[in-house]
Amino acid sequence: MSREAVRVTRMELLKLKKSLEVAIRARNLLEEKRNVLAMELLDYIKKMGLAQEKIDERMKKTHDAFIEAQMVLGKMGIRSAIVSISPDRFSIEEKYRSIMGIRIPILNLIENKTQIPCNFLSTSSKLDEVAFHMNEVIKTTIEVAEAQATIKKLAEELKKIKRRVNALDRIIIPRIQNRIKYIEERLSEMERETIFRIKRIKYLLEKRKITEIA
Repeated sequence: MSREAVRVTRMELLKLKKSLEVAIRARNLLEEKRNVLAMELLDYIKKMGLAQEKIDERMKKTHDAFIEAQMVLGKMGIRSAIVSISPDRFSIEEKYRSIMGIRIPILNLIENKTQIPCNFLSTSSKLDEVAFHMNEVIKTTIEVAEAQATIKKLAEELKKIKRRVNALDRIIIPRIQNRIKYIEERLSEMERETIFRIKRIKYLLEKRKITEIA
C-alpha cells in the first residue's frame, strides 16, 4: 500500500469504514449464493446419476425384448417395423427457470401423437415392449441432458463466485482494513502531538505569567 496516497482525515476514515461494510456484506451474500448453488449442484448430480441408472436398466429390458421379438418376427419383420417409425415423432421444447439469478434450462420432450408408428400389437407384444422401453430411454435421456446442462451452468457460476470471494478475502478487504488501521494510527499520533503542543503552550504561558508577576 502506498501510504503517501492515503488521505489521513476523519472523513476518509468514515468513507473507508463504509466501504469495508459494503465489501463484507457483498462477501457474505456471495457465500450464501455459493451455498445455495452448491446444494443445487449436488441435487442435479444425484438426479443425473439416478437417470443414468434408469437408462441402463431400460436399455437392458429393451435388448431382452428385442431379442425375443426378433425370434418371433425375424430380421425382415423387425426391419419393416423400424422403417415405419417417423423421425418427426418427437420434438424438444426448451424453457428456462432462474436459480439465484442463473438461467437454467428446462427440456420437455413432446411426442407427436399423429406420428405414432404401426401397431406393434399386430406383430408382436415384445416389439411393442421394445417401443415402450425405447420411449422411456428417450425421455430419461432428455432428463440427463437437462441435468448435464444445469451442472455445467452451476459449476461455471460457482467458479466465478469463488474468484470473487477470494478477491474480497485476499485483496480488497485486507487493503481497506490496512488503510483504516494506518489512518487510525496516524490520527491517534496526530492527536497526541496536538495534545502535547497544547500542554507545552499552556506551560510556556503559565511560566511567562509567573515571570511577569515576579
